[in-house]
Amino acid sequence: MDRNPINYLNNESTKKIAFQTLPSEIISRICENLCGKDRIRLGRTSKRMNANEKEAGRRVFGVVNVLWTASEGSICDGEHLKYDLVSGNLEDLRVHSIDSNIEIKNCFRNAVTFSLKMEIGDSSTPGYFLPNLFRTIKFENLEMKFTGNDESSVNFVKAMFANRDLTHSNVGIQWNQIHRASLIRELLAQIPRLKELSVTQPLRSPIDYESAEMDLPNDDATLLHVAKHTKTAMIWVEGNYTAQGIFDASEAQIACGVDGTDSNGLYLVIPDSIEEQLQVLVDNDSKRHEEIGNAENSRPKKQLFFRTEGSGRRTAYIYLSDTA
Repeated sequence: MDRNPINYLNNESTKKIAFQTLPSEIISRICENLCGKDRIRLGRTSKRMNANEKEAGRRVFGVVNVLWTASEGSICDGEHLKYDLVSGNLEDLRVHSIDSNIEIKNCFRNAVTFSLKMEIGDSSTPGYFLPNLFRTIKFENLEMKFTGNDESSVNFVKAMFANRDLTHSNVGIQWNQIHRASLIRELLAQIPRLKELSVTQPLRSPIDYESAEMDLPNDDATLLHVAKHTKTAMIWVEGNYTAQGIFDASEAQIACGVDGTDSNGLYLVIPDSIEEQLQVLVDNDSKRHEEIGNAENSRPKKQLFFRTEGSGRRTAYIYLSDTA
């Protein structure tokens, strides 16, 4: 027997035995710092390593896709796993099986993904499970698409926002059906600080939009809150806006530190009746900006663009450009 301690430590079987005897907490911590492929290899070496790798969390995903309809529900990262949420069965593609809620929660615990994309047909059923499942996941982009007419979708969005720092996140919310204006207005009035916000739902007819009696999802006060909490806001829902209200919201974005270097600004569906007045306000602001000159050269300059959409609706984009 070779009793040379150097040779003993370099022996592959000795290394394997030594690693297997480490406490589970240390093995899990090691797993958290391995790349995806190495984690997979480690999990396949033994039942214990497989269990420790499952419990470790802190996985890194490119994209996590969630689908939840009346007939099916699944989570898939497009490469490693697909979990069937309705039947509880897992289609094991390239990694270990995840066969219980506890284990799939560990799978996404403290995970990181570039994009979390969710398509929800009925948000009442997953309303607690999915926000809880993704409670600690970190993402750069969050996309939530609601295909049903379930008003609990607003509470679902709030649950996804709860106890998160979304300052550097881009969030998209899309409704495929028109929801009560008061619900959307309530959600917009509670938007946390974001990098970018996009909100979309089907638009009403231009005749309905111009009706003074129509209750619309947005207004000046709500838009002001959104502007103070975003660098870029694309609000594709109607609003009872005034030209002054939109102008003030743009000023609020500047006051909150938007510097105009990342195509920041406001995209809005606007009433035709305020278009001319909004143009005058922005033109006057541009003139003041030019008169001030170098004294406030670092202040972003507003540029206003109008566009007619395919539906015949008018949209306005107040672009904050860097003038430095």
